[in-house]
Amino acid sequence: MQCLTPILITLFLLISVNNMTAQGQWGGPQSDPQEVAEMQTRMMVDSLGLSEAQRTKVAAVNGTYAQKLQEARDNADGDFKATRERMQIIIQEQDRELQKYLTTDQWASWQDIRRRMRKQRGQHSRRRD
Repeated sequence: MQCLTPILITLFLLISVNNMTAQGQWGGPQSDPQEVAEMQTRMMVDSLGLSEAQRTKVAAVNGTYAQKLQEARDNADGDFKATRERMQIIIQEQDRELQKYLTTDQWASWQDIRRRMRKQRGQHSRRRD
C-alpha cells in the first residue's frame, strides 16, 4: 500500500490543480465535482484502508463538499482571496465531517497525506515561478 501512496498523491495533485483552474477567472476547464469526489474517495479507500461502511459515508461527505467547493469557485467574481478563504472554511467543515468516520490512525494518516500533498504543491508552484 505504501508504494501506491506516491501515485495516489500525484493523482490527487493533478485533480487539485485541475480544480483550481476552473473556467473564467480561474483560467481553464474544470472537473465535475462528482468526479473529484469519486477520485478523492478512491484515494482515501486505497491509502487509508477504509471499510465498505466508511467508504459509503466518506463518499457522501466528499460529494457534498466537492459541490460546495465548486459553488464557491463559480461565485468567485474575480476575488481570489475571498474565494480562497471561503474554500478553506468549506474544507475545514469537510474535515470535521470526515473525522467522524475515520479511526484515529486513519485520520492521522489522512492529515499526513495532505501535508505531503501541500508540500509537493508548494514545490510545484515554486518551480513555475
